Amino acid sequence: MTTLSNSGIQLPHKIIALLFLEGFASISLQYIVIRQTVPYVGNSVLSTSLIVSMFLSALALGYFFGGKVKSSPQRLLSRNLMVCLFLYPIALSKLFVESFFSLLALPPLIELLLYCMVALFPMALILSMTVPLTIAIAMNARSSEKAGLTTSISTLGNVMGGLVSTFLLMYFFGVDGTVFVNYLFLVAAYLCVACKNIMLLILSLMLSIFLNGLVPYTNTLVSTQYADYRVKIINDEKYFMINDQYSSKIGLHGEKFDYIELIKKRYLNESIDKVLVLGAGGFTVSDDIKEDIQFTYVDIDPKIKDIAEKRFLLKSVNGDFKAEDARSFINNTNEQYDLVVVDLFSDSAAVPWHLLTTEFYSSIKSKIRQGGVVVINIIQDLDMRSAFSRSILSTINASLGPCFSDRIQNRPGLGNVLYSCYPSKDANISLYSDDKTISSIDTALAGGYR
Repeated sequence: MTTLSNSGIQLPHKIIALLFLEGFASISLQYIVIRQTVPYVGNSVLSTSLIVSMFLSALALGYFFGGKVKSSPQRLLSRNLMVCLFLYPIALSKLFVESFFSLLALPPLIELLLYCMVALFPMALILSMTVPLTIAIAMNARSSEKAGLTTSISTLGNVMGGLVSTFLLMYFFGVDGTVFVNYLFLVAAYLCVACKNIMLLILSLMLSIFLNGLVPYTNTLVSTQYADYRVKIINDEKYFMINDQYSSKIGLHGEKFDYIELIKKRYLNESIDKVLVLGAGGFTVSDDIKEDIQFTYVDIDPKIKDIAEKRFLLKSVNGDFKAEDARSFINNTNEQYDLVVVDLFSDSAAVPWHLLTTEFYSSIKSKIRQGGVVVINIIQDLDMRSAFSRSILSTINASLGPCFSDRIQNRPGLGNVLYSCYPSKDANISLYSDDKTISSIDTALAGGYR
């Protein structure tokens, strides 16, 4: 027995371990769901809010129903943990997540809601019942003190689970490894309650080993806390995949994606000294550039440079690399650049919300030398019919204008639009009207029409 408060409340070591391990695994569940669903729904405030709300709703119901149990709390607790030992490795595996979202053709947030109902909610509900069931088991203390103590231990597990899973486990072992470590914590929690059903325990262990990446079933090369990376070869062309999306390309003769080739042809010449690239991708903007240009790449994932060099480029990156959030870097740097390339995506068509605002674009403007250029790659509706397409055009023009745009693909639907902006510190910009001849004068000064 261990005394855990000044009032003399005592809990067995196994109960203490059980509560801590449950708290650790339950909060990690929430972060793993956020990370695993990024390739399919992005990483916005809306998606995170939906996941957190579903998690907290399950916790509330779990506490309620767990508190109503009158008999055999230990038996129910062991059953709950055994169910989680099967649900955890299955529902959080890449195989299940990818299959689930590929079968649906609904708005992303609806797909996320359905996934949370199928995967997140049941596990959070079952795990949250651990606290009231443990209170019912530990009958050697007064109810209010007992409830406070057990909840505090579980919450301590929440705190440690959130920090360790995101800062350590996902960094060193990737998402699959994080799922497996948390699964082992649940095994330990189950053994604190019961030492039976060993065959089921072994079966769940084999399932977790297979599904959570220890026995490879996909061609994912590296998984970090930010993304999954792999290289895909199609018709002798090499693609750098980030979260299963085509991020960069090296063709048979070294050619890159069309918008990268356009940037190189139009802007990377002897007049450019310093280039900032926000969003590294496969580091192809500077690849095979002969001019003496200083490139700086910024990306939030500290591992992306090493992965790209070893798996995709097969050589050193041409340029410096800063592992930092793009907005944080822009706010803190004192450097001035001739060209800033903004190519920021969390999935195929979603840019993190804080990197789409007029405040962010205006901060980029302050880092551009006089006569410099800002080039922004956006995936949007090519026909400008959506509210997003019209709003992002207005936002970029208001923040960085004057700008012009290039449609990279000649087709309807979503595609790449390259915005080229020439932010000027000179406010001498006029609006042409019928009753003034300013347009004729400006045309003549510009050299006339040719």
